Amino acid sequence: MNFNRTLWIRRQVQPFAGWFVALTLVVGLGAMVLSSTLPVVAQSAATPTETPDGFYYTVRRGEYWGLIAERFGKTVRELKAANPQLVRYGDVLRVGDELLIPGAPPPTATPLPNYEEYVVKRGEGWSTIAQKYGVRLRDLFEANPDLVRYDYILFTGDRVRVPLPAAADAAPAATPTVLPTVAPTEEPAIEEATPEEAIEEEAVEEEAVEEEAVEEEAAGDEAVEEDIAEEEAAETETEESDIPSEEPVGVACPADFADFPAAIGALLEAPDADAAAVTAFLADCDAAVEGGVRAGEADLVVVYANPATTGANRQTDLLIFNKGAQGYTQTYRARAGGAVTLFALDDINRDAQPDVVWVDRTCGASTCFDTIEVISWDGDQWLDWTDGSITMAFADIRLEDVTPAGQGQELVLEGGVYGSVGAGPQRARTETWGSVDGAPYTLLDQVNAASNCLYHVVLDANEALLSGDEQGLATAEALYTKAATDTELEACWTRDDELDELRSFSLFRLALVAAYQGQPGGAVKAIESLGERFEGAIYDQVGQNWLAAYESYDDIATACGVVSRFASANPAAYEILADYGYANPSFSAAEVCPILDIEVVAAEPSQSATPTPATATPPPTDASLPACPADLSGYAALLPAVIAASGSDELVIETWLRQCDAMSDERGGFLLVDANGDGAQDAIFWPTVVSDLGFGPDGAQGDLLIFHGDDAGVFTLAVDEEIYGQPTLLAAEDLTGDGKLDLAWQVVGCSTFCVLEVQVVQWDGSTYVTMIQPGATIAEGEAQFAPVAEGDPGSGQQLVLTGGVSGAAEGGLAVPHTEVWQSVDGGPFHRLRWTYDRTVEGNDCMGLRLVEADVALQAAAVLGYQQAIDHYIATIDPTLKACSIFGLNADEELVLLQGFATFRLIQAEALGGDLENARADLAALTGGQPDSDYTKAATQWLTAFEANRDAAAACQSILAIFTENAMNWQITDHFGYNHPALAAEQICFQP
Repeated sequence: MNFNRTLWIRRQVQPFAGWFVALTLVVGLGAMVLSSTLPVVAQSAATPTETPDGFYYTVRRGEYWGLIAERFGKTVRELKAANPQLVRYGDVLRVGDELLIPGAPPPTATPLPNYEEYVVKRGEGWSTIAQKYGVRLRDLFEANPDLVRYDYILFTGDRVRVPLPAAADAAPAATPTVLPTVAPTEEPAIEEATPEEAIEEEAVEEEAVEEEAVEEEAAGDEAVEEDIAEEEAAETETEESDIPSEEPVGVACPADFADFPAAIGALLEAPDADAAAVTAFLADCDAAVEGGVRAGEADLVVVYANPATTGANRQTDLLIFNKGAQGYTQTYRARAGGAVTLFALDDINRDAQPDVVWVDRTCGASTCFDTIEVISWDGDQWLDWTDGSITMAFADIRLEDVTPAGQGQELVLEGGVYGSVGAGPQRARTETWGSVDGAPYTLLDQVNAASNCLYHVVLDANEALLSGDEQGLATAEALYTKAATDTELEACWTRDDELDELRSFSLFRLALVAAYQGQPGGAVKAIESLGERFEGAIYDQVGQNWLAAYESYDDIATACGVVSRFASANPAAYEILADYGYANPSFSAAEVCPILDIEVVAAEPSQSATPTPATATPPPTDASLPACPADLSGYAALLPAVIAASGSDELVIETWLRQCDAMSDERGGFLLVDANGDGAQDAIFWPTVVSDLGFGPDGAQGDLLIFHGDDAGVFTLAVDEEIYGQPTLLAAEDLTGDGKLDLAWQVVGCSTFCVLEVQVVQWDGSTYVTMIQPGATIAEGEAQFAPVAEGDPGSGQQLVLTGGVSGAAEGGLAVPHTEVWQSVDGGPFHRLRWTYDRTVEGNDCMGLRLVEADVALQAAAVLGYQQAIDHYIATIDPTLKACSIFGLNADEELVLLQGFATFRLIQAEALGGDLENARADLAALTGGQPDSDYTKAATQWLTAFEANRDAAAACQSILAIFTENAMNWQITDHFGYNHPALAAEQICFQP
């Protein structure tokens, strides 16, 4: 079988697949959504309402898809399939939603977990809190969807819900184990006080512990009482003078920007508190913003700045306080990314609900971006009232009633030009965002400024073509004609043959437009003109390939499939439009010839300028191919009929899959090959669709279907497995060097970021077996097979994974890495090396270098122990730095890592047979860290190992040393989830 003809169909960019495995990480992260803050309450079961199809359950505060599915023994997919009307962007469930739960209700509803509330302290993150309570990070995320921000930042004072088992409801809350990130502060003794005084003193002490220096914390109650006395005296003096005070009484300026909301809230607790008091307080604290405190429909809106920042773009934030019978209550906090400007306080869309509009400006080296935020009060809470992100570079913004399509006033933005040469040729644009019938603001219109740049005319023509309607085709025809013929249009970028490239491209697109308009004669004339003007150019070749396939099959989709394959093999076809600066769209092989959902009505008979090949096989009629299935599950039953009707013609099969939207240049694919070695052709398919339920990019979701064929051409389904993400074929060849065919593919699953996983399978004579060990995953990465490097133990091809930088805040250092997986003696692929990019800033981190050594130790059965020994010796390097992302004291971090590395070095040397050096390194560790737990563990382990050569038993004897002091193993988890960590039972290595 010649694979070259079939592999092009499947090769895609950016691949996370699962061979019979759910995408645990991505599914967990998929629950990370932003919503309004929810109160912490113990959850109790609600009485379900039964129906013939199941029963209805009313969503309560704090509940989400995963929690409800687990409670009733369903999968999230089953719940969403039963409730498509409730599947929203971000997977948000709202209080009061009525969920249909398929099946009979359980006899006794399982109580939902209770939550314990934890107030975040300075320097703490998600992982540290999860470790304190011994809960999974995923469970913590899912219990706090309102706190999972795009950068995973937790602010001091955030109230995190920690899920506790239902069985613990009646038990007192356990005291969390605090990580020893700082030396404990001794608490001052508390004298007897009234209950009210005790509560007040406790609050003062908590603020001191979190916000003041250690020296101030140790000052004791006398200093605190002095401060309180002075404040009381000042208040008394003010009252007696009857002069209004411009300085707030009893509230000190916060030491940390994150603590301003609490301070302003405390200030507003005073009976006579008002906007003037807040203004005076902010001015006193050097946090005032001009016009930043305004009273209106929202009661009180406060914009304040970080005193530690300066300039026009200093860090700011926005708070909203609503006033009720009990005084002011904070109901909203923007948590802005840049400088906030309050824009409007009004019912801007005339829906009888107050709105707040502000601008959040963030600036880079050359460009500032303005994001317009609109929130609306629904009587209970503030809701985001924009459908999509309203962001523009250097925007000039105004509120104006400019179109009857919107209710009330529209947001009109003008700008969009980046301040960098690398952004490419640009033109300003005007965007109009409106509220249709009072709904959230959505983009109603976008108009680009006039430009004499040929490239911009081509962009507008491309956009018109993709609209796919009659008017769009007419507009595209006019614009492509202008681009191909108007000599007044100018080059505006840096390509040598820019004008000729764009004109030849436009002539090809004119042929495509004519075909979609049902005018094959016009298509022929356009291609002839293309050949005359640009003979031999890349788009002359594109046009001739397209026309030959178009006339042979009388099908635009088939002809475009031919062009896409040609462009993939000849990058010059798409590179001419692929890089016009980062402000402009990119371009891919799949975009050269777009397949549109248009019913083409022939306006004239086809007049071919190129003879139809005598061997061309006409595509099957609609009657010979089955109709497309209703959903992904239907392909298993229909594909054998497709293979039979097509006569195993790959082009016909591909066309059918594309027409059913089960395949595109970016997703899905198929392969015809003898997979089980019986001499008959088999068929492997990855039908992939896009839906609200998919985990892949844009919601892609696929299946793996393997059909075994026989000599009679009958195909029998051998494998039918759901894939949680977007699959892509990597290779179909002998990858392990054992003479058998291996199938390798990757799957990409996405949530906050994308994760790629690789799977390899092989037919063993009776079933398909996995030929790769678990864990071949990488965040935001790429996978490829290449020949095994000379001198390596593997055979056949090696798998190389590159990437590993998720971009998430708690992902850790942005240092890419490379993994090498090999098959030894025809066995499953397993990881042999893990190497960090030495050229990236931050790689001089001892914790990351230790990961390389740990992977080498895990591969010692194949590579021997010397590589691990060399890595551990290199890790114990005094020039390497501390880099914990959780604020651990640097000296403490380095001591822990050096102790751990030396312990593992001793193990590697002993297991490799070098007991002499193992004893010498133990002596060095004892001298350097005499009281260290690692010294104790290494001593006991080496003694036990020398006595009986049983490494596992020796590890078991010292396990308690690591479990009793959590930091002995938690130190490996201080560098973010981009980088692997070890559990307590893995600290002691067992071959």
